[in-house]
Amino acid sequence: MSGGFQNMTRGQKRSLILLLLVLAYGVFDFITNREDYLAFYAGEKTALDMALDSLKQEGETPVDSTATEEAPVTTVVYTGEWGEDPFALPARPSRARKAPPAQKRRFRLRLRGVSISQTRSVALINNAVVKEGEYIGPYRVVKIYPDRVVLTNGRERRVLTVE
Repeated sequence: MSGGFQNMTRGQKRSLILLLLVLAYGVFDFITNREDYLAFYAGEKTALDMALDSLKQEGETPVDSTATEEAPVTTVVYTGEWGEDPFALPARPSRARKAPPAQKRRFRLRLRGVSISQTRSVALINNAVVKEGEYIGPYRVVKIYPDRVVLTNGRERRVLTVE
């Protein structure tokens, strides 16, 4: 096998160099941490295990860097206009204004479309698909008709027509 390295393709040369680097790192790691490897394979405690044991005896709790806290799952419903960038910043910062006490703000609802079938009817309100019995904001969908949708919040009844 004369000229073995020279007859290799570029990809084969790169793979061989990578393999040699990984092998060199493994040898270096074994040489520098020989006691830990030998203790581990012999079933003895390593220096790290002894340090953790001494922390436990002193009453301190070691921090587990691998532990993860699960974040609570929240559902977010996007109610903006269809086609607008939900991550875009507003054109100008808005200041929180309180509505006058005599005038209540009404939840804005727009009926965009209705789909009627024998088994299930749905309505597109504020870019959200809802069916009878579901809620859109504070309102429950009571009945879906081909040209309108009836909603209620317990005190008020609203009828939305297709825009």
